[in-house]
This record gives sequence, structure tokens and C-alpha cells, in this order.
Amino acid sequence: AAYGFTIKRIQAGVFMIWLFLVLFMIIWHQKRKIPLVRWAVFSGAVLFTLLCILPLEAMFLSAIEKVVA
Repeated sequence: AAYGFTIKRIQAGVFMIWLFLVLFMIIWHQKRKIPLVRWAVFSGAVLFTLLCILPLEAMFLSAIEKVVA
């Protein structure tokens, strides 16, 4: 249980997903001119909103209970 999902690990994972999206948008911006900053801020806002809305602790506690039982 010490190496399982924690809120900090989920937040770090979501941040890495956002960094990957920004990297992908930078590569795409080199081929096609897109509003890079606007899309990066929007995608960050969407991911942050999902982190705030989703009940992460409840989802992981129920998943741990299924594994333990």
C-alpha cells in the first residue's frame, strides 16, 4: 500500500500529461500556426477542473477495497 496511488502521485501524473500535451502542441505549432498559449492554458484549466471535480480519494479507496477483499 505504500507504493500505491496517492493524491500527490495522481497530481504529478496529470501534470506530466499536461506537459506532454504542451509538447505535442509545440510540435504541431511548428507545422501549423495555432494559438499555442490559448490552447495550453485551456487544456491546463480543463485538467485542473477535472482534478477538482472528480472524487479521487473515494475512487482510489474503493479500488483498494476491491483488491484487498
